[in-house]
Amino acid sequence: MTLPDINSKFSGITFTATGGYFAKFSSLYKNRNINVSIVDNGINIRIPLSLRTVDVGYNEFRAKFGFSMSGNFRVMINTNEINVILRLQTVNPCALNVERVEVTSLEGIKIEFQNSCKQCSSILSSMSSGLANFMRNMLKKQMQNGIDDALSKFVDNDSLLPWISD
Repeated sequence: MTLPDINSKFSGITFTATGGYFAKFSSLYKNRNINVSIVDNGINIRIPLSLRTVDVGYNEFRAKFGFSMSGNFRVMINTNEINVILRLQTVNPCALNVERVEVTSLEGIKIEFQNSCKQCSSILSSMSSGLANFMRNMLKKQMQNGIDDALSKFVDNDSLLPWISD
């Protein structure tokens, strides 16, 4: 999945990044017990998930602060939690829908810059926290959308469940 380009200014630094990527959705795993509850003629199924491997980064960045520097960067995420909520309609015919996807936690975000400027490390480290906060919100939204899209291909809205009948 591609990430949107970044064009932002924080801590007095103009920062742009292109070629963003988010990969490894196949590393999803169930990290806690599934919660099932009965709600209004249906059953809600909450599946707590996490990604074992998070591969996020940008192929190119540019930062301007009196002088300019460029390179690429990767994003490391220590902890992530995702809830997928499915709704099973209990009226005939039974239908399964993806109610919503919630990214409930993205913690321990670290940015690893790669560039050729050895003197730039202090500037890059000061940029890291501002960029990590910016990336947290964007990544939550992108993860929700990506997982939602993948699930909707697997579970179409109002997917009929032929094995459940009168």
